[in-house]
Amino acid sequence: MYNIIYYDMHAESNFATHIIILLMYESRRIIMEFVICDDDRLYASQFIEQLKVLESQYDELFNCVYYDHYENFMESLRNKECDKADYSYLDYMYYGHLLESLKKYDDAVVQYEKAVKMDPTKTDLFKNISSAYEQKNDYKKVVIAAYASEGLTPLDEDQKEPIYETSYAVPYQSTYVDFTRGTEIKIPFYFRAKVDSASSYRKITFRVFNLPDSTDARLLYENLLYEGSTYILCPGGNGELPKITFHSATPEILYNDLTRHLYVSGSNFTMLEDKSRYTLYAQGASDSKKYEIPSENILIDPQENKLDILFTETMKPDTYQLSFEWTEPPTGVDKITTGDALKVVMSDDIRYRNDYYGILAVVQEKGKTGDQAKYQLKTYASEEAYAADKNNYEETLLFFQGKKSGAAVG
Repeated sequence: MYNIIYYDMHAESNFATHIIILLMYESRRIIMEFVICDDDRLYASQFIEQLKVLESQYDELFNCVYYDHYENFMESLRNKECDKADYSYLDYMYYGHLLESLKKYDDAVVQYEKAVKMDPTKTDLFKNISSAYEQKNDYKKVVIAAYASEGLTPLDEDQKEPIYETSYAVPYQSTYVDFTRGTEIKIPFYFRAKVDSASSYRKITFRVFNLPDSTDARLLYENLLYEGSTYILCPGGNGELPKITFHSATPEILYNDLTRHLYVSGSNFTMLEDKSRYTLYAQGASDSKKYEIPSENILIDPQENKLDILFTETMKPDTYQLSFEWTEPPTGVDKITTGDALKVVMSDDIRYRNDYYGILAVVQEKGKTGDQAKYQLKTYASEEAYAADKNNYEETLLFFQGKKSGAAVG
């Protein structure tokens, strides 16, 4: 049996009508909220009347109750009218959502905290708490954490090493309590750089967290407000500016169609991490056309100084020179950055085609969800074959692509 509880919140607003519907089926619940403008109040009342008619016609399926105040509505979640429900953190979370929509942020936080207490594993609740504080325009505890790359040591405000050992897992932190939006604070950060033989750019990432519980020191992703990175030029003992160099690129010959990878090694690839500052092009030796490589097709490992460049466009057979064209080149870097190693031959010779390339996917059968869900292991020869077939399934749970061995999958 379904229990539908509908609720008109017109007493709480001078400009809109909120209709809340709680749909109960066994122990599951779905809340739907409709906001109807003041001009449509007649429609809102008609909507409620239609629910009453629905209840009278199908009383064996529906149970409807009308509430004129949201506290009464939330109280109904805990009384005998819904005694078949197995109540959990969801009750407090829904209550928090309603309070937040009414801009009662302090009350919403109270309900979210009750939900967390009931089920601490639901980390999304911390995001709800942060959102309520953010909309209220103040923050209980703000932490600015500095994540420095190797060769940079954070220092405290007295320019001394902090009393605790910092690392990526334990970053240097600056904390502010009861921070109000609109307040401006200038925060100096100090770092000691290790001098290497060659100059290099080193990365520092700053993350700002809003901790809803002033006693909780955990820096969770759910509480992240902002993240940004910058690069520091660290001079080396040789007195020269850092340069991006390319040592090798493999394979030397690629097939000119389908999906293929070029792997490049070199140095100072941290300077390539901000892909908004440049565009990568492939220019043929005998053709004036330049092929632009999408930024999402450039995978960078700055620690290992390796690039994985993915080609997906069909290209004319030719020898191609790759070059990075900068809009804002780092200090000491040419506006067009290339090298002898950034060459690759695109061939239409079938010998260079990877015949063992394929896709392996775990898919859920269409129309089979919840406890009735069924899954299949599927293989495809190409992205095109997978794209043509994926709409026949509810969703794809796992997706693997690459080289397939000759072994059969049972």
